Amino acid sequence: MVDAIKFFKKLDDPRIQEIAMELALLVNTGIDPNKQGYKVSFQKGKGFSGHKVLAYLYVSIANSLPNLLAELKMPFEKEYNFAKEFGT
Repeated sequence: MVDAIKFFKKLDDPRIQEIAMELALLVNTGIDPNKQGYKVSFQKGKGFSGHKVLAYLYVSIANSLPNLLAELKMPFEKEYNFAKEFGT
């Protein structure tokens, strides 16, 4: 999650929202947290694990659309708050 925080820190909200929508569409197709090799357009040539996809989705929503965070129903609040301490 620290990697996601650092990644999104350098982007503006419209770009973060674009990435959040891409990730939401990917997650909507079904994600296995333990699987490797998910492809995302914003990281060319890098495969993401399912855990990484979910972490990037959570952080992207938390940063750019925090009012929608509860709708994700992802229990990552503690991890996110902890990771923010290391990602700043």
